[in-house]
Amino acid sequence: MATDYRNVSTGSVGCPTILSAVSQNQRPPSYGTIWTVGGAAPPPGAAINDGRGRYIRSGTNAPLYTTNFCTARPKKEDDDESHEGRLAEALKIDQIARSLAKTKTAWNGCEWVGPYNKPGSTLVEQNIPSTPYKVLDAPGLRDDYYCSVLAYNPTFDILAVGLGSSLYKWSEPAGAVVLELGHYREWITSLSFSSTSGGKGILAVGRYNGLLTVRGITEAAPRFQLKLGAPITCHPFLDFFAPTEDVLIGDELGNIYYYVVEWPSAFDVSRDGWHGTTTKVASISVHTQQICALSWTPNGYGFISGANDNLACYVEIERILKQRMQHPSERDNHSREGSNTLHQGTLSKRRNGSRRTWMRDSMESYVYGTYPVTKVGPDGETRNATLDPEDDVIPVRRGQEKHCWKHDAAVKAIAFCPWQDNLVATGGGSNDKCIHFWHVGSEALLATIVVSAQVTSLIWSTTRPEIAATFGYPTPDHPYRVAVFSWPSCKQVGAIAWSGGPRALSAIPYPKGPADAPKGSRTAREGTIIVASSDRSIKFHEIWPEGSKATFGGFGMLGGSDILEGLDGIEKEGDVIR
Repeated sequence: MATDYRNVSTGSVGCPTILSAVSQNQRPPSYGTIWTVGGAAPPPGAAINDGRGRYIRSGTNAPLYTTNFCTARPKKEDDDESHEGRLAEALKIDQIARSLAKTKTAWNGCEWVGPYNKPGSTLVEQNIPSTPYKVLDAPGLRDDYYCSVLAYNPTFDILAVGLGSSLYKWSEPAGAVVLELGHYREWITSLSFSSTSGGKGILAVGRYNGLLTVRGITEAAPRFQLKLGAPITCHPFLDFFAPTEDVLIGDELGNIYYYVVEWPSAFDVSRDGWHGTTTKVASISVHTQQICALSWTPNGYGFISGANDNLACYVEIERILKQRMQHPSERDNHSREGSNTLHQGTLSKRRNGSRRTWMRDSMESYVYGTYPVTKVGPDGETRNATLDPEDDVIPVRRGQEKHCWKHDAAVKAIAFCPWQDNLVATGGGSNDKCIHFWHVGSEALLATIVVSAQVTSLIWSTTRPEIAATFGYPTPDHPYRVAVFSWPSCKQVGAIAWSGGPRALSAIPYPKGPADAPKGSRTAREGTIIVASSDRSIKFHEIWPEGSKATFGGFGMLGGSDILEGLDGIEKEGDVIR
């Protein structure tokens, strides 16, 4: 545990309280802002001029937008400059005469600037709070671009936090409670909760030593432990109602594993003595380097993976599994007998709209038994379960992905739009520094925003056409770590600067706001993002504070393409023929 604790409230003399609130008056102020699009030129080679004064992404027809991170500055800097000017006037100092007679311009990473280039337009007053309304002290939080150690469960209103090798749960009324204490070499790399609609509150904890523990958030000990052969990097659950909980697990070698978790209630466990099962369904190998991000499609048919090989791959996993089930001769038939099998009838055969229909109907055809799993009883004693042959696991190889999108750096941020089908945003690392918008159905690039920083997370608003982004290392240097953009205009509608230079490592949505938020405001549904910061703190930023504004997908939401909108069934009003 780190010893460089902040001077905050303590539980006992010399012992800081983990995840305690940091007094806002002990923190240096930060300055938020709104920017404008078009102040800076895009990076050389990344775009070409379309001859109409606009830029498009090289090799595509997608428009490319820029921010004025490099030239825009907080209002405080303008105030300081004005103050200096007044002092110079009062002291009769000729500031122009003090300037060098010989000057030259230089490339600052966004544009050519010189001493007579006035910085970009002064940043006007923001419409989002410039400082977080809550900050939690987080000693032991790893300053690691590849770790995502925050997860929130709205059913139980609990925030899970990984601090080094230790796992905590935090809530407003109870504060921080320790759940697990691990060896210092077993640091936590990723956290995720099971589906909200399932209501089970299953928390999966991935560690650098390849261990994944699966536990109920209200239970005293984990139920399952899975041991992978490489460090775990991410493992999102499918947020979709089903009798089982589906989870993808990515590792440092570029492998992705698809597991299905059966999770009986605590009452059923006490009555039957059966803790459930975890079943390995598929092994996906479409990347050559570390998996950085995994995101399920909203309908559950597939997922997009981002990796350190600079690729984002879209895999229609249900289509692949369905094809495999239609050709059972491609795999061996194994007995389903045994105490740890998934018996026919365990999984519901009721159709749930148009989503995941075939998988729910035919799951028992290929999901059965357990693959390597250690059961952990309530008493903490581990019990080895029966292992099924690896032949039962369906392989997905390179070339079976539907789309593969090339970036210029690792892809950590992936977010599907919740109100527009087939729209997804991805964010690249240090050599990419862009937010890209894609049409999943056709693979088309719709637009790109150059943000001059690592993109560490992307979060769509659920009530308006906007997307929030957080940033890591900026190049060239700028103080902005949180930004909000509108879609499809890609205009910057808000931003927050952090003083002191910490990075935003990752962020998650949080459907709450400050205690003084008006009743019935949009904050009850969304409004806040929780950000893990490299200065070992967790910041609660309210980025959508004003009244709710309904949003619906429709015309213009796919980059203005009539063809793509037609493919997605979006009808455009036309002239009436009489």
